[in-house]
Amino acid sequence: MPMDASASLMHRRYRMYTTRLSETDTDLYPIAEEESPRRKWPFYALVTCSFALVVFLCVSAASYSQEEHSHGYKLPTFDKRNRFTQQKRTLENNCSDGLYSKRTLQRAYELPFSALFPNPKGQNKFEASSVIVVDDFSYAVCDSSWAISKFGRSLTPFSPHNVQIGDPNREPEDSGYEALFYEQGMFYVVRESVDLTEGKRTSFRAIIQELKMGDDDYEVLDTCPTEFKFEGESKGFEGAIAIRDLQNELVVLGLCEGNYCSEQYKSDTGHGRVVAMKKHQHDDGTCVWKTLKQIHIPPSAN
Repeated sequence: MPMDASASLMHRRYRMYTTRLSETDTDLYPIAEEESPRRKWPFYALVTCSFALVVFLCVSAASYSQEEHSHGYKLPTFDKRNRFTQQKRTLENNCSDGLYSKRTLQRAYELPFSALFPNPKGQNKFEASSVIVVDDFSYAVCDSSWAISKFGRSLTPFSPHNVQIGDPNREPEDSGYEALFYEQGMFYVVRESVDLTEGKRTSFRAIIQELKMGDDDYEVLDTCPTEFKFEGESKGFEGAIAIRDLQNELVVLGLCEGNYCSEQYKSDTGHGRVVAMKKHQHDDGTCVWKTLKQIHIPPSAN
């Protein structure tokens, strides 16, 4: 066979062999077609670790949520103004030791406020807003009534010692009484906030009245507005007490219901205010409780 023919035949056989190999015997060289497994292990390890981390975080969150609900407290958080707000931890109600009933104050009985009085003077609504104790009796005011409630400290239902002093309907509007205090033989009541607008000048102020208490009625000895003004009728003074300064003069501390003593910003917690006031008598016989100072209540008192 000539040399050229022999070479051509070998070339055709080589091409047939390589074609058959590529079509049917590719499994002989798997490493050439695919990436080596040794080069893939870092990718698999990364995926596995990421999955394990996600599972761990989910389990931790579920465990914390369960613990939070079971123990009744939350971790400190930051509010929208980035101020640190510490929520008080409540004590866990542990009944497992069998002593819960021995160390807890038990209610012997309960009755509505109206059950105290044998003669409620036609009232069927009592919204008591302030209660004080003077000698052997307790006194209370309701923001819906002009009467002063007086009852014995035993709280015996329908006792003859439990009476309504004064006419509960003395004025057509509600009394707005939110505070009652006693100082050196005199009772003081505080009306939360009253519209004293004159002309076009809007003016909402608290009213402090001095009362002389009788057996069936009381006498209003003096009525004075506060110098301190409010934004409306619903967020005035919610409570008040009396103290004496270094000159032994009477000073009234009025607790504002809304934060900043404001209706607009009443819900901005942590900004409570107490207003210190002293009575000032004008030459024309009128009077006013002048503001001495606004006292900021610490946010921790919430």
